[in-house]
Amino acid sequence: MIPSPTNDRNAAFVSIELLNTWASFSRALYFSVCLGARDTSGNKITTNPVLRDYLDAQFHAAQRFARRPLTRGRITHRDEPNWFDKNTLITLMTDIGATNSATVVGALAYPSRVLTDLPSVRNFYGHRGEDTARKAANVARHYGMTSQTHPTNLCLTFVPGRPQSILSDWVTDVTEIIELAAT
Repeated sequence: MIPSPTNDRNAAFVSIELLNTWASFSRALYFSVCLGARDTSGNKITTNPVLRDYLDAQFHAAQRFARRPLTRGRITHRDEPNWFDKNTLITLMTDIGATNSATVVGALAYPSRVLTDLPSVRNFYGHRGEDTARKAANVARHYGMTSQTHPTNLCLTFVPGRPQSILSDWVTDVTEIIELAAT
């Protein structure tokens, strides 16, 4: 069944913005930790090695995943790692020996497929290509639907026993992960 244009537009908007929210949080958490943020108890989060400033933190993150040598202070957004991928944050927090890395890793172990499935659905809405449609269709299988399910119908489906749609569950799950990681 082809979804209505309004439902399609709304699901696209929420999916794209939800993944952008996650990526922005992931990046902000990393930089905050590198620059000496405090946890919710007021304790300063430390790193080892100590990163002196934003440029050190940016260089470390970019160089960790780069396929070519980079120069500190000349790093662009494209040089930074994939902040959508939760493994990026796990790797960086572990690399810098952040005192809150166990908290962040624990938050990212939250029992949800959102950070696995949302990127495929978001990419469908962002590109609407054959390849992205196929990847989004594969997501539907994890929720008991056929690979013929349109991504919008996937997003708006209520999984049996759930009081809200899959997309609403994803919003809830990302919110929970962020709240747990930021404690």
